[in-house]
Amino acid sequence: MISDEEILERGMDCLMDNLGIIEAERFVSLVWKERDKYNKWKQEYDSMTPEEFHTSLEEFIKQHPDI
Repeated sequence: MISDEEILERGMDCLMDNLGIIEAERFVSLVWKERDKYNKWKQEYDSMTPEEFHTSLEEFIKQHPDI
C-alpha cells in the first residue's frame, strides 16, 4: 500500500499531465468549493479504474468548457 502523500503527489501529477497546471489547480479548487457535490462524485468514481476516470474527466471538461 502506498502512502497518502504519494497518492496526493501521483494524483496531482496526473492532473497536471492531463490538464496543465492551471486547470489542475482549478480542478482542486472546484472540488474544495463544491464539497457536498464532491462526496456524491467520489462515491460514483470510487469504483472506476484510472483509465475510466480519465475518460470521464475528459467528458466532463467537454461538457463544461466554462469551468
